[in-house]
Amino acid sequence: QRLTCYNTQITDLGPLAGLTALQRLTCYNTQITDLGPLAGLTALQRLTCYNTQITDLGPLAGLTALQSLDCSYTQISDLGPLSDNLALAHLNINHSSLRFVPAFLTKFTGLEKLSAFGSSIPGIPQEALSQSFTDNCLSPLKAHLVDLGDAPSVLGDVKLMVLGNGRIGKTQICNRLRGLDFEPNANSTHGITLATAPMSDSQFVFNIWDFGGQDIYHGTHALFLKSRAIFLLVWTPEAENSKTHTDPRGMVFRNQKLDWWLDYVRRFGSDNSPVIVVQNQIDVTPDNGDHPAIAKFRETGSFGFCRSMGYSAQDKTGHPTLLDNLAQATRKFNPPLIGPGRQNLMNKLRELRQKDATRSPHDRLHRKVPFATFEQMCEEVGQISNPRLFLEFLHNAGEVFWREGHFGDQIILDQAWVLEAIYTVFNRDSCVTTLRAQEGRFSAGLLDALVWGKSSYGADEQKLFVEFMKTAGICFGIGSGPSEILIAPDFLPEHFSKRELVDFEAQSEVTLQYESLPPILMRNVIARVGDRAEAQAEYWRHGLLFYDTGTGSKIMIEQTSAFDWSGEVKVKCAGGNHQKALDRMVSLLAEECQRLGVSPKEEKRMQNKETELLPGPDPERPTNYYVSYAWDDENSEPDNQLTQIVDELCAKAEERGIHIHRDKDEIKFGGRISEFMQKLTRGDRIVVILSDKYLRSRACMTELYGIWLKARGEDESLLAKVRVFTHEGTKIRTAVDRAKFAKAWADQYVEEIAYLDHMGEQDRVGHLALKKFATHVGDILHLFGDTLQPRNLDDLVDYTFDD
Repeated sequence: QRLTCYNTQITDLGPLAGLTALQRLTCYNTQITDLGPLAGLTALQRLTCYNTQITDLGPLAGLTALQSLDCSYTQISDLGPLSDNLALAHLNINHSSLRFVPAFLTKFTGLEKLSAFGSSIPGIPQEALSQSFTDNCLSPLKAHLVDLGDAPSVLGDVKLMVLGNGRIGKTQICNRLRGLDFEPNANSTHGITLATAPMSDSQFVFNIWDFGGQDIYHGTHALFLKSRAIFLLVWTPEAENSKTHTDPRGMVFRNQKLDWWLDYVRRFGSDNSPVIVVQNQIDVTPDNGDHPAIAKFRETGSFGFCRSMGYSAQDKTGHPTLLDNLAQATRKFNPPLIGPGRQNLMNKLRELRQKDATRSPHDRLHRKVPFATFEQMCEEVGQISNPRLFLEFLHNAGEVFWREGHFGDQIILDQAWVLEAIYTVFNRDSCVTTLRAQEGRFSAGLLDALVWGKSSYGADEQKLFVEFMKTAGICFGIGSGPSEILIAPDFLPEHFSKRELVDFEAQSEVTLQYESLPPILMRNVIARVGDRAEAQAEYWRHGLLFYDTGTGSKIMIEQTSAFDWSGEVKVKCAGGNHQKALDRMVSLLAEECQRLGVSPKEEKRMQNKETELLPGPDPERPTNYYVSYAWDDENSEPDNQLTQIVDELCAKAEERGIHIHRDKDEIKFGGRISEFMQKLTRGDRIVVILSDKYLRSRACMTELYGIWLKARGEDESLLAKVRVFTHEGTKIRTAVDRAKFAKAWADQYVEEIAYLDHMGEQDRVGHLALKKFATHVGDILHLFGDTLQPRNLDDLVDYTFDD
């Protein structure tokens, strides 16, 4: 009844012709080419013949008992012979290319599962087929076929993704496709720029996504790559041979090799996406033919269509070839069919967008549509059986942006608007240097001062932008309301300064290996945990450390990536119920992996479903003490010197076995003052010795502002972190006293504006900080003035160490 001959050298099934009682045959991974000998095996119920040389299912036409057929990875192009088989329940055609949609497919009364991952069927979009090898696509495929009706048309919109390193002319190629002139001094692209370009002599229109090439964007770009699209990868020999490039602002960014970009698309784009590799600037460097990386990717069969060519955006050399390659890619792209109901609703959405375009930006009504409203529109229009499937269709066509679980499941009609919000913190003109200097910490007010205020976005719109950034994993919040401090993981310190805290001996740990490790995986994990942990966790660029009160365990998670996109994620737990803590952390990681469509090699380690974590203060975490003060002037009276106060405070602390970090002990010749200041602001307990000189010192005010920023801008958090001692003669009691200091900094800010164009990046950051001092110093000093402070050194010691 059963015969298994897989992974053998057989080429002929002839000897089986007389086995009329045979019910199951497994012959995959063989050299058979003809199923003819099976034509009379009417008892056959299950046939597994994937990865063979067969081309025709005709011999199976009369096998009415056949219930399961797997003919994946074969040359089968016609399922017609199965049309009368009403017993067929499971059909697997992964990685097959059919010539046409079998008319009988929706009529199968017994068909329960259809697997068609990586397959191509004319007129059928990928979202209507399987999304994995085991995914059953029967329901979405039937929905698509039903929606086509009797008079479908070809969708004329094709998404074109343009990627490559920065400053190599990607935007100029896009301009040429749009019929625009070459711009020799054009600005480099920030984030993603959207445009449309009709394809000459064709019904198709390209929806162009021009991706900024600087490395700060790469993690966020991965959010948008998973889409039905043609990919245009641009490179130049100059960028290929240079590790970095410098933009007009003087900022230095890393270049990536062409094989890195090919791998980027292969791992995070859609399966079998057509790829066109363009060597730009051949007017400067002649076309050298195929890059070696292209041949490697062709050999692996990574792309269903791959062409390479030379081009000059300046003089349009190679333009006809580019158009021809795009035309071929479009045909390979398999433009989907769209039914009348879907077409009508898509037209309605376009009308809403066009009406909005006639309004001022602040009066636009249809930038986003709630999912419930979209469902209602589908019902009103009719002939749309699955709204979610249709949304994926629209997203892949470039009509809308919609990813389930993002932006509260709202459909974004004005995609340029939401992209501007998402990429705000990566604005190279205004934000990047500032956020790096502030270790990723910022406020909505700061973005208003840097970017949004110049565009006249209102408070409600800015609030929505922050929510967009949070849902995209760009940042998370600490605190709430106007005092909320936001943290962007992409700008956190590259390494954790208190390395001894994460190098603890784990009682439970796991290291998960990934062949494809997206650059945003750990960012998403940091943002998700950070949204709850807030200031109770330690964060760095590739990991975080926190104490989970639910399990009583310390948890560390850290990512390490390699150049080829592989990498590992390590999770360590110690104390309390450490195994339960490990299971919950790994499960949370699994959810983020699922959202990004990636998985580790040992997926079985990620099966636990409980992800509830309750971050809180670690009762065993050592406390770091710092002191912030202004150095004495040369003419200070000996009995009134600030240094003497600090010396005595440190000595009293040492008597208690406590070490206070101070600048003069830790900054050696050649050391960076700014590095110590950053460490100080991260201290657990900071003694601030307020003096008139302190409040007029730029360095001291930078420290105080940094402390306030780390404390989320909240009074209680600041007072929990800081111990204040006001030096004799420092006047901060009255509103006028406090306003004098604020005014001094505001005046300094105004005075420096005239020199702004001549300042370096770091001085510009310091200049912006002046405005923040002026804005917040009054509130900070009011809080300090309203707080009962110690009157002498002994009281200060008790106040600092005995709580």
